Amino acid sequence: MVEASTASRSLRSAGLRCTMARVCVWQALDAAHGAVSADVLFRMLLARGTHMSIGTVYRVLGLLEERGLVVRQRDAERKAFYRLKQHASDAQIRFTCIGCGRAVCTLDAAVLERLQQCGAGVGMALVGKEIDLWAHCTACEPVTAPTA
Repeated sequence: MVEASTASRSLRSAGLRCTMARVCVWQALDAAHGAVSADVLFRMLLARGTHMSIGTVYRVLGLLEERGLVVRQRDAERKAFYRLKQHASDAQIRFTCIGCGRAVCTLDAAVLERLQQCGAGVGMALVGKEIDLWAHCTACEPVTAPTA
């Protein structure tokens, strides 16, 4: 988890005062290591003993996004997920179930490196570092073994 001083420096560099709510939301986003919804973030904060309203979580996320510290992305059902911009530079792969809309993010630098090699082989250079894959989760469609 990021230290309060690191969160404070980032907030100050964006021209924001370091309030308890902002630092706590920042730390919870850092601990998430990927994109999370505001509801999940709210529950994470409560589990850590940080009491604030869901409205405060949304306001802080909106402000952090406005100042360029947080990236917001949406799933197939237009539900918003948030992550720290510093994590956005990582190679993120997001699997989204086309059945239920559940989204799971993972970071994989090895996949990014391989894609950069593939792109270079055909004269292309990657610009983005996000991969969105649409799939069926095991709850929506059981995995079946391929037949020979």
